[in-house]
This record gives sequence, structure tokens and C-alpha cells, in this order.
Amino acid sequence: MANNMDQKELMILEFVSDSDKPIGSWALVERLEERGVNASSATIGRILNKLERMGYVKKKQFKGRVITDKGEEAIRIANQMNKIDYHKKRLDEYINTNV
Repeated sequence: MANNMDQKELMILEFVSDSDKPIGSWALVERLEERGVNASSATIGRILNKLERMGYVKKKQFKGRVITDKGEEAIRIANQMNKIDYHKKRLDEYINTNV
């Protein structure tokens, strides 16, 4: 489910989740830029369309997108996978051919 998202998609999904109202691509561009990530409004629109097809967000008329329950679950799973991956990498650093 959530393991097929890249970091930018996950960030966008988290921004949509954190918003208390529908959020559009321009607001998402600004939030990404605040985090040092550059993306055009068109790119964000394509990502939002992909997330919508996956069932993670849905349109609220012409106001923007909101998160779905499936999207909240995807965030939770992606964050768990990232945490597991972090610990796996740390463990791999400790375990080598000398151990």
C-alpha cells in the first residue's frame, strides 16, 4: 500500500492530512519550498491526481483535496516502514563480516 510512495508524495499526503481545510497545489508548492523541496504546481497536480487514484485523497469541489481514511493509514504505514528501514540500516552497520 504505502510502500509505493516516494518522499515527496508522502510529504504532500502529510500536508493534506495536517490541513484543517481542503488544500490545493499552490499551497502545497509553498509548503514544500519551506522544507527546501522545489516542485512546480503542475508536478504537484500530477502527484495529487495519483494520490486521488490511489484513494488517499479526494477532491472537495474546487477548493482542493482532503485526506481519506485510506490516506491516513498510508501515512502511518509509510512512517512505520521508514522507521524499520532506519533501524535495519543501523543494524547492518553493526553487523558486518568481522562480527
